[in-house]
Amino acid sequence: VRIMSVGNVNAGSPSFPISNDSSRGPSVCGGTGSLLIKPEVCAPGSDVRSSALNGGYQQLSGTSMAAPHVAGAVLLLKEAFPNLTGEEILLALYFSAIDLGPAGEDNTYGMGIINVPAAYQYLLDEGHEPAPPTEAPNDVVLLRIDAPPLNCEEQAVTRLLVLNNGTETITSLDIRHAVLSGGQPDYLTHHWEGLIEPGAQQTIQMPPLPSAAGSFEYVAEVFMANGQPDARRLNNQLKTRVNIVEEAFLVAGVSGNEAVCQGGQALLQSLTDSLESVRWYDDPVEGNLLAEGPAVLLPVGDESFTVYMEATTKKKAGRESNQGGLQRMSDDNNGLVFDAYYPFTIKTVKIYAEETGARLVTLRNNSNGASFTRIVSVPETGEQRVELNLSVDVGEDWELYLKGGKALGLNLGGHNYPLTVPNVLSIKRSTQGLVFYDYFYDWEVEYNYFCGRTAVEVPVLATENPLQVAFSPADTTVNLSTGSNEAAFSDLTPGAVSWLWNFGDGTTSTLPNPTHGYTDTGSYLVTLTVVGQDGCASSASGTVVVMEDAVGSAKQAARKYEMTVFPNPARDLIFLSVGLPGPREADVFLADMLGRPVWRRQLELSPDRAVEIPVGGLPAGLYSLVVQVDGALVGERVVVRR
Repeated sequence: VRIMSVGNVNAGSPSFPISNDSSRGPSVCGGTGSLLIKPEVCAPGSDVRSSALNGGYQQLSGTSMAAPHVAGAVLLLKEAFPNLTGEEILLALYFSAIDLGPAGEDNTYGMGIINVPAAYQYLLDEGHEPAPPTEAPNDVVLLRIDAPPLNCEEQAVTRLLVLNNGTETITSLDIRHAVLSGGQPDYLTHHWEGLIEPGAQQTIQMPPLPSAAGSFEYVAEVFMANGQPDARRLNNQLKTRVNIVEEAFLVAGVSGNEAVCQGGQALLQSLTDSLESVRWYDDPVEGNLLAEGPAVLLPVGDESFTVYMEATTKKKAGRESNQGGLQRMSDDNNGLVFDAYYPFTIKTVKIYAEETGARLVTLRNNSNGASFTRIVSVPETGEQRVELNLSVDVGEDWELYLKGGKALGLNLGGHNYPLTVPNVLSIKRSTQGLVFYDYFYDWEVEYNYFCGRTAVEVPVLATENPLQVAFSPADTTVNLSTGSNEAAFSDLTPGAVSWLWNFGDGTTSTLPNPTHGYTDTGSYLVTLTVVGQDGCASSASGTVVVMEDAVGSAKQAARKYEMTVFPNPARDLIFLSVGLPGPREADVFLADMLGRPVWRRQLELSPDRAVEIPVGGLPAGLYSLVVQVDGALVGERVVVRR
């Protein structure tokens, strides 16, 4: 072992000044001449971008930043001269350094700043022959390990990004990987087959690796390429930290639990309630969006395949209200400190205000410099919910605080930190300490389910008699205002031997021609899965809109006046005229198909004038336009397009 002392210079200045924290000679080890001088050489060590302890990068200074530059120089020279000893390489750097400070070797700079090209030339001048660059036919570089923030069901699931740095096309790789949880690593080997041309990259999905719950290091190594040992073993192994939890993936499946008929349609269903949205993809992490919704139909070809369900959910976090403890108002720049274990969005929060007016709310993370500010409108006093829509990445010590504006309500006492959403976030304290709870109550947070996408296998069965599933009515309306709540369905599928109906409200039927009664307004997706004589299934869907339609009631009432709506369909405006005998005050309203008013006004109607009704802010869909005048109702359905 040879030891070399390295000084720290500031490479940001052209004169390379020595840093104040760089140690100086003479050496406490004693000796004479050069042995007494310290350091031997110097290297850049001020404001060096370096990896940080808990992830990410930061600027660091010190001889601990200078010494790695010398170590890297040694490795470069060792690659060129693999047969030289460490002492010979260190001497080359020592004798070829660029002199700084007083002429000659001194106790501040040593021999000066290292110069790798000069050291290479020094070794050539000493008569050493460099080794020619080697071309490895099967050199595979492991560039990156991607792991989700949380790994569910006590298993690590990773993806590897590899580069074919060799000269031959790669058709197979052997990769060993393990979770380092103490003791001897239990490596499992994965054999991958595919095609990676020279210079190309490839993402490889690794099989799940069982592990106990906890935070561990995960290691992967590509040790064989095309059945031969990797020619360069220093660039094909990486480690990363994985967080493993017991929680399970969301449940999803194929309707009927049967193989789907070749050429038919697979009905994919989320079997988890209370989800905000559901999306279906062809890849576990990236890929193409195939469909959206808790129940979707996908066409089936000749081969079995796998789809992946991603779901978004909402939860509440923090104190529900300001009840309990002491209540105060303050405009100080304080807030709440929290950790994020998984990416999420703060959609809304509850606040308490004594005055109206805008507030500035900031989300920041001091460790990585992230900062986002929202101008929040407070249109009324008292308790109210305001929108933030602030996206939060994984990290510790996030702060959500009041940056400016008038006072908001806070509490002293009445809470117990931490306030958590398991595996997502933990509110640890106020910026003032544990006694306070500042400003932001009853958080509404939204996130993709932290276990990631659920894999759903879709088995396909070859058949000579593909099912052509159909039922009647495919789309229908039930108007509760008529006194009936039932919809009658008939299967029209030739060759069906069994049926599974789902009426979209949590009820099912196995009858071929069922009748179903709905109790609540809404739009319901009705599905039918049929099994044919070959034992495979296929599905179809329709929609039932259940409403209490004022238009329907209006048409049943005495229709004294004719009503005209133009244009219909409409995008921004509709014009309404009613054939009245003279001017009248009328109650005019628009309702959605669930009977909920979305626009309402008292208008002066006249037989010779049309009135404008704005619809530009409404979502596309079907609406009811109703006029109540002279004790009667008249109405028409209106289509809004986008």
